[in-house]
Amino acid sequence: MPPRPLVLFVLMGLVLPLAAQTKVYLPSNTPGTGRMNLAPLGGKATSGSSQNMRTQVLVPRALLPTGGSRIQELAFCSSSVGSYKYQSLTIQLGHLKGTSFTTKFADNLAGAQTVLSAKAYAFGKADSWSYVKLDKPFDHDGKRDLVIDIVIQGARYTGLNGASIAGSRRSDGKAGLKRVYALSYSASNPVKSGYGPYAGGPKIGLVLASKKAIEIYGTGCKDSLGKIPGIGMSQAPSPGKPMTFSGTSSTATQGSWLLFGVDRSKWGAVSLPLKLDSLGAPGCTLEVGILLAIPGDHKSGSFATPAWTLPNIKSLVGSDLYGQWLLLDPKANKLGFVMSPGLRARIL
Repeated sequence: MPPRPLVLFVLMGLVLPLAAQTKVYLPSNTPGTGRMNLAPLGGKATSGSSQNMRTQVLVPRALLPTGGSRIQELAFCSSSVGSYKYQSLTIQLGHLKGTSFTTKFADNLAGAQTVLSAKAYAFGKADSWSYVKLDKPFDHDGKRDLVIDIVIQGARYTGLNGASIAGSRRSDGKAGLKRVYALSYSASNPVKSGYGPYAGGPKIGLVLASKKAIEIYGTGCKDSLGKIPGIGMSQAPSPGKPMTFSGTSSTATQGSWLLFGVDRSKWGAVSLPLKLDSLGAPGCTLEVGILLAIPGDHKSGSFATPAWTLPNIKSLVGSDLYGQWLLLDPKANKLGFVMSPGLRARIL
């Protein structure tokens, strides 16, 4: 019977981790420095023009991956003392609609998606990156500028009186960020335009994941003929559909195993990638936290795992699977095996 590792994971109650992530800080990862600005987090009093506000921030496409990315989380740097409570907080992410950033809110947004819509929302942590915990991700195409649209209603700053001003740390025009904002903004009776555009904006943190469904990473190590084994996949995995890992080798290997897992940063207590040079396999690196080793079926210099079908569970979408081939090659090194690069496959 072909192996069905993900079925076992579900039955055992294991949860697949989120996709491999990259954190981007604009303009830099210095949350506790810089002047304060009331846009976009709001003012300090229990009432006033900055307690209800709409802010749009332009993030130049040059600051984001050119191949596109999935924005999974968003952070701001709140004041050094205190935090916020909002009657409501709504955040949209979209691409810049035209070629210029204007004072008209609707003219700046293309393909906008609401990534957070919350009532009675608490936010902020002193002089550190405070993540807003998005309801859903947003896919940036890598070709257009990103626009972050934030609407706060009923902002109340809970800092000590006189201890600090409210607001968020600002970028002061660095990194090419721009902002437009409207004070006394009513979500139920919205105005169409704001003040600006102004150079600068709040310091921003983004958690990104690659949009590529299948990605090869690592380098692999050379076999006894000086070639690196290859690794591939029949198609991106999808719930309810079969998938197969494939591989290639320049040698007539006596055996192959796919090292399969759901993590590429750790294997138990061991941090990955793990170099195997000192063990007698120079250039070889373990790239996968191994949960299963699946034997490969060989045919004419290529090999593959038996096909298996993922459980038809929608909650698996967005998670990553990892694989790496291990091939017997007694002439290659003291350990007698070589390895392919790693492969990350996102469940779509």
